[in-house]
Amino acid sequence: MTARNHPLRPFVIVLGLATLLVAPLRAQEQATSPASAPTTEVTEPAKTPVAQPASEPSAPTMDAAAVGVRRTAEPALPAAPVPGKGGTFTTGQKHMIIGGAAIITGIVVGGNPGYAISVVGGVVFLYGLYEYLQ
Repeated sequence: MTARNHPLRPFVIVLGLATLLVAPLRAQEQATSPASAPTTEVTEPAKTPVAQPASEPSAPTMDAAAVGVRRTAEPALPAAPVPGKGGTFTTGQKHMIIGGAAIITGIVVGGNPGYAISVVGGVVFLYGLYEYLQ
């Protein structure tokens, strides 16, 4: 089979173009509908008096040399939860992702090399599925 007459090639091209074209349209759709956007009110923080030092120092200080926004006091926050295992993939899931990517790459490449890449990707995907289901 040559690259020109591969049966799945038009499907992959249409799927790729649809993916590229749908995302910008969704972004424009969300930007043009202000009625659905949540509104938030901005309130000014309460002004608290800042304690002034008794006398200005006569020499430069490290606090005076700092440029930018500085936090004056640490807010009282509850203890942060211990991060769990969320966001990581198991070995089986990694193999399935790599195998699926290899299958798609083989379809795009086409010809005998593409067929070999797709077959190897299928084997890696099935091995990852086996690991995942164990």
